[in-house]
Amino acid sequence: MSKLTWREKTCMMSLLISAMAAVSPAQTFTALANFDGTNGGNPETALAQGTDGNYYGTASQGGANKGGVVFKITPDGALTVVYSFTPSGPDGWAPRGALTLGPDGNLYGTTIGGPSTVFRITPAGVVTTLYRFCSQIDCNDGDFAYAGLLLGANGNFYGTTTAGGTNERGTIFELTPAGTLTVLYNFTSDSTLNSALVQGGTGIFMGLRFMGAPTATAQCTSSP
Repeated sequence: MSKLTWREKTCMMSLLISAMAAVSPAQTFTALANFDGTNGGNPETALAQGTDGNYYGTASQGGANKGGVVFKITPDGALTVVYSFTPSGPDGWAPRGALTLGPDGNLYGTTIGGPSTVFRITPAGVVTTLYRFCSQIDCNDGDFAYAGLLLGANGNFYGTTTAGGTNERGTIFELTPAGTLTVLYNFTSDSTLNSALVQGGTGIFMGLRFMGAPTATAQCTSSP
């Protein structure tokens, strides 16, 4: 077989590039909605998709009561405030972590102000406070839970606080859907966990810690 000429090689390369372009269309970024303070401000976390196909999220500032909001956004960009928190209100305020979809179709989240709370909210905007941190003496149950919740394989919720606990450096906690909280771990003076947790197939929780020691992963074994 004769060798390909430079013209033939150039032609083949051109065809290859054309084929790659055909299967790799340009990506388009579209802004669906804007926050102007009245409908919330400072949204920082990921969205959770509800069973209705819409997306739900939190903004830690703004809203009708200036205490942050839970909002809903449709796939085509229609944004609605589902609930407005009130500073120093009974449900806490300044929701900062991402929402977690529960098996009951409701959404679960945390606030950082009030002191911190864990709340459940229906897609229609009915809020129930499941737990208020600093309910124990010296805030031994933790406070300032801003990283959101993980739904564990056992049906309970898991999260972290960055303050309170017996060492005043935060906790890892477990919360039942009925609102019973158990502190699983108290962080020491040289570490604090500030990320949401993930659970592996072995039942181990993983997260990120900071302060004191160099940033590293941390793990915690779940309850049965």
